[in-house]
Parts: sequence; structure tokens; C-alpha cells
Amino acid sequence: MTLDERWLLNAGARGAWAKYLFDQKSQIPSKVKSSDTTEGYEGGLGYKYNPDSKIFFNYNRSYRLPAIDEIFQASFIDGSTIVPAKVVQGLTFQTGNEYQLGIKDRSLNDLDLGADVTTAQYKNEIYYDPTAQSNANYGGRTRHFSEEADAAYYLFNRKLKPFA
Repeated sequence: MTLDERWLLNAGARGAWAKYLFDQKSQIPSKVKSSDTTEGYEGGLGYKYNPDSKIFFNYNRSYRLPAIDEIFQASFIDGSTIVPAKVVQGLTFQTGNEYQLGIKDRSLNDLDLGADVTTAQYKNEIYYDPTAQSNANYGGRTRHFSEEADAAYYLFNRKLKPFA
């Protein structure tokens, strides 16, 4: 959303509901039910310091529901050991708080530049635990940091745009 000729605002929300029912008597002897409900939202502010360039800040509250094959694990062979099929009990969705600060610059003719830094803090991050040979949630919080830069240059009357 454009607030005026210089300021930009973005906002959004979404939700997810998942019900899991595992009732495969041939692979596991029990019936397991699970249900998750969560929501995510985002917001950000941008400032256009010229008509085609901006600096911006975004916040995102994210989530990730477990995939079916992260909850239900079919039997598999690990080296010389047969790991039986199982349902991972207690695996829950992960949530995160992500902060991003960046710039998109198109001040120079035919040159696009960009850079951003992001930090994210997740709760209940889903990972594969090789010791238990199944998926699990990290206890507490985990942190991730990233930086990204990009550049592109238009060639041949803007018909070709190599980028890195």
C-alpha cells in the first residue's frame, strides 16, 4: 500500500488448521490423532528515496506445520538395522519471528542493486534427530542470521539481464 509518494506499507495475515489421523493397521498397531491450529502475520515499512529505489524493514511471524512424512515415518533400513514404522508423538508446529532490513537501488541506468540482512528466532523448530532416528522439535529457541546481495545489469537495449 502506498501511503504517499515516498512511504510504503505492507501488512498481511494467514492461518492454518491441520488434522492428522494415522490409522494404518498394517504398519503400526495403533490409531493416532493430532491437530494443530496457528496463525502468521507480517508487516513492513518502506521509504522510496527516489522513484525506483527504496529502503525497507519487514517483520514476519511465520509458522511451519509438520509434513505428513515428518510425523509418520515408514520403516527403513539404516545400514544393517531395520528401523520400524512409527508415528512421532508430540511433534508440533514451529513458529518464528523474522526481521529483515534491506535496500533495493535502481539509481544508476540499467543497474539494479539490492542487499538485505535477516534475523529469525524460532520456537519448536522441526529437525531430524539422528540419535532417535526420527523428527523432533528443538527445545527452547533457535536463531538464524542471513545476508543477501544481488546485482543485475541490462544489456542490448534491456533485452538481456544477467544477474548475480
